[in-house]
Amino acid sequence: MVKKTSKNINLDLTIYFFVKQGLNPTQIMKKLKLTKQRVNYYISSLKKRNLIRKIGYGVWEITGNYIPNKSKNQSMRHQVPSVNLLTPDLVRGHAFIFVFALPNNLRNWDKREKVLARLKIPFKRMNWYGTAQKIVFQKHKIVLTNKSIVIYEKKSFFADNSTESKSLAVSYILNLVKALESRFNANFRYSMGQYRFRISRQHYSLIKNSLAKQYDEEGNQLYIYDAGEPWLVIDNSFNLHELETLHARTADKDSIKVKSFFTGLKRLDIDECDLANRITQLEKKVEKKQEEEKKERKYIG
Repeated sequence: MVKKTSKNINLDLTIYFFVKQGLNPTQIMKKLKLTKQRVNYYISSLKKRNLIRKIGYGVWEITGNYIPNKSKNQSMRHQVPSVNLLTPDLVRGHAFIFVFALPNNLRNWDKREKVLARLKIPFKRMNWYGTAQKIVFQKHKIVLTNKSIVIYEKKSFFADNSTESKSLAVSYILNLVKALESRFNANFRYSMGQYRFRISRQHYSLIKNSLAKQYDEEGNQLYIYDAGEPWLVIDNSFNLHELETLHARTADKDSIKVKSFFTGLKRLDIDECDLANRITQLEKKVEKKQEEEKKERKYIG
C-alpha cells in the first residue's frame, strides 16, 4: 500500500521541480510515495500547459517557467518545493561535459558556418583545435569542432547512485544530439548506428551528507587530492551539504565507493563528529609531509 504524501505539499509544483532536477516519473512516484496514476495525472497536466515535454522513454524536460497561482487555500510557502523532499545521500550528478566524435567525411561539415547562417543559428567563431563555432541549442552551450561536438550540460540528475545518475544524463544528452542531427539534417553516428562519445567532466554529490553538514556548520572545508588533482570536496553552494567527487575519469566510481563507505558507517553507528576530527588530523599529517618533502627538494636542489 502506498503511503499518502502530506497535504501541505504543492504536488503540481513539486513534480515540476523534480522533473527539472532530472527525475523520471518512476523516481518521483517512489520519492513522494504516490501512485503511478496520480503522478501521471500531474505529468499530463504539466504537459498540457506546455511546461514539460517528453524527449525519450521516461525522460522529460522543462519547456516553460512555472508561474505560481496563489489562492485563498494555498499559502506562499506551499509554492516552493521543500528541500526536505530530497533524502540524505541521494546522488546529484551535474557539471557534465560530453564530447561526441564525428565520423569522417561528414557531409558539409567543413561548410558548417554557411549551414549555421542558412539555419539562422547565431554562432561565435573560436580558435579551438582549428576553427570551431560556439552555439546555443535548446539552452545548451555547444562547441562544433572539425572532429567533434562538445556539449555542456547544466542540468542536475538525481538518482540513488552515480551509475543511475549518469544513465539519466546520457539518455538526456542522446535525445539532444538526435534533435541536433534533425536540425542539421546530419547523421553523427558511426557504423552499426552507434555514437562515439566520452564524458570529459562529471561531478557527483551525496546531498545532505552528515559529514558535509558537520564541516559546513563548523565553517571548515575539505579538499582531498590524488596526484595533485582534487577528487573529493565538500560543497554547500546550494545549501545541500554536498560531499562531492569530481575526478574527470573516476568521479562516478569514486562516488559509489564513498556512498558505500557512509552506508557502512551508519550500520556501525560511528559518530560523524569523530570521523570529521580524524579526517582533520589526517589532513594535517598530509600537509606536514608535503611541507617536509618540499623543504627536502629545495635542499637537494
